[in-house]
Amino acid sequence: MLVVWTHSRNNPTDIPVTNLSSLEQTSSFCKFRAKRGHLVQETARVTCISRILEQSGGVKRIFYELNKSSKYRFQLFRFRRPERRFHELQIKMNDASIPTMFQKTFVKHGIEICRHFDFKTLEAESKTWLCLMPIEKWEESMYRRISKVLNIPSNRKQILKLVKPLSLEISSWNHDHYAIMENKSNFQESFCWTEQGTINRLQTAKNILKTNLDIRRKFVLACMYFLEKDIKALWRQMTPSEKNSVKTVSDSLIVELWTDALRKRRKFDWTLLGNKILSSDNSYDILDISISLPYFLKKLEADVGLHCFATSINHRFLHPEQFRVCLLELNRDQQMKIFGAYALKVLLYFLHWPHQEMFFDVAGIVMPYLSERDFFRFVHCIIREVIAKKWSDVDYVKLFKAFWQMSPDTFKENAKENEIYSSLLVVLGHNLDLESFPMEQLLPNVAKCTSYDHPSYVA
Repeated sequence: MLVVWTHSRNNPTDIPVTNLSSLEQTSSFCKFRAKRGHLVQETARVTCISRILEQSGGVKRIFYELNKSSKYRFQLFRFRRPERRFHELQIKMNDASIPTMFQKTFVKHGIEICRHFDFKTLEAESKTWLCLMPIEKWEESMYRRISKVLNIPSNRKQILKLVKPLSLEISSWNHDHYAIMENKSNFQESFCWTEQGTINRLQTAKNILKTNLDIRRKFVLACMYFLEKDIKALWRQMTPSEKNSVKTVSDSLIVELWTDALRKRRKFDWTLLGNKILSSDNSYDILDISISLPYFLKKLEADVGLHCFATSINHRFLHPEQFRVCLLELNRDQQMKIFGAYALKVLLYFLHWPHQEMFFDVAGIVMPYLSERDFFRFVHCIIREVIAKKWSDVDYVKLFKAFWQMSPDTFKENAKENEIYSSLLVVLGHNLDLESFPMEQLLPNVAKCTSYDHPSYVA
């Protein structure tokens, strides 16, 4: 079965057409018949934008955009089996380290700009992370800095879109490593960035161990990343006084167990760590374990590792890239347990840079497990926390509209009774590019949404 949805630039309503006997497609041309339910001939040159796998029952959506000579846009849907969809998600997660053309072109410039931008001063003055500030507070000064590096205006705009996700990456790293921070320590020169625009945390830790950081803090950092050779070497270098004062730097469960093992000259006890994890209800222990989880998950018993991963997801302590790495360590049955039990939180992880290209694969898998309440919590989150706050690293309006298309009809119908409905109509009614989105219409409606509980985009 094949369905083509078309809409005119002047008509925001999608029109389903199911009788497409004359559909022919080549790499550069597509002939199709569709206009308001009446079949007409329209030939247009098309450009393939992106391929996104999605929809319950398994649907492959391929987004095309006709060139300016035509007033039509359309999307193609093909049914795929759930197991095929799951398989393709695995491939994408494994290939996530391969940069896209956009990432190759713009991320390195964005990283260079962020590296020399004074985030700390601005964040200290505003008492919040840059990615959570109104964009008007930093956009002009950031754009001036970008203009000194790049001459092409369109490229400047593309890089400006990356500032929020890249600054979030820096802020998240600083938050997770507060234990090793000395006063106003700045480790940006030690950051090892990937081509996708994320910080390679393991290599960054190794870089920091080569600096003149206090040896106790180095020891804590080595424990966080289970760098066993460095842990033992640093322990030998520390004085008795320094060894005794490590706990003043961090009282982490992992540091405690490493210290105990080294004092008693024993191997690290993975069984003991597993038992401590299962019995702990201390959120600080869970946070510390979450930061270190990708580096020791394989060492734990399967049920303990799954419990630890699930607990970290439930508290949303995991960084999105750490989440992806841990998810790949699980077998298919374990992955499905996670998708089924934490559908909403899994969706939120894949809503973050740079994993949005996997969002529809994941949405198609978790949709059957998503309750109506969690569905609307997600809708509130993406409209109020992402679109209204001008995150633009991807076109979130287009992403949301595609997500809405694949959602159950009962959820769509019940949306009329939800306080987000007026905001929803603004988003669904927008059919132009992101830069022309009517934010002045959305914000007053969003301001009225005060009673519905929803998760924050930035955990």
